[in-house]
Amino acid sequence: MRRSRTPPEPPEFFVDRSLGKHLIPNGLRQAGFTVHTLASVYGEQRAQAVSDEEWIKRSAVRGWVVLTKDDRIRRRPAELRAVRAHAVRMFCLTNANLQGPEQLDRLLANINRIVQRSQHQGPWAPQLQNSGSGSARGWHEEQRDSVGRAASGLLTCDLVGGR
Repeated sequence: MRRSRTPPEPPEFFVDRSLGKHLIPNGLRQAGFTVHTLASVYGEQRAQAVSDEEWIKRSAVRGWVVLTKDDRIRRRPAELRAVRAHAVRMFCLTNANLQGPEQLDRLLANINRIVQRSQHQGPWAPQLQNSGSGSARGWHEEQRDSVGRAASGLLTCDLVGGR
C-alpha cells in the first residue's frame, strides 16, 4: 500500500523593507501565506529605525523565513553574524532591476521549492539571481565548496526563473 506524503506546513514569511510594504506581502497573503513586515511587527514609526540585526534575530526566534532583496545582508559582518548566530532561513532576491510585479512572479514561481527548502534548518540564504537569459531556468548560485557552502558560509539551493 502506498502512503501519500503530506505536504509540509508552509512557513510564515518575514518580508523586509527592501521588498516593500504592500505588493510582495499582499501577493503572498493572497496566495495563502502568513506574512509579516517591519510595519506589522514594529509599527509604522519604529519600523523605519529598526536595525537589520534586530529584525533578523526576531524573525529567527519566531521561526519566520526571511524574504529580502538586500543582498548586502549576506556580506556585511554584523548582519551575517546575526544570520549565522540565529540560524536564519533567508531567500535573497538580488536582481535590483526587477520591478515589484516581476519580483512577486519570481517568488510565486518558486514558492513550492521555497516551502520545501524552508523545512531545513538554517543558517542559509540562497541568492535568487536572474541570469538575464529570459529562460525558465534563469537562476544562478554562488560558487560553492564541496559541502554546498557559499563564500558567505551559508548554504545555497537551486531555484527556477519566473513564469
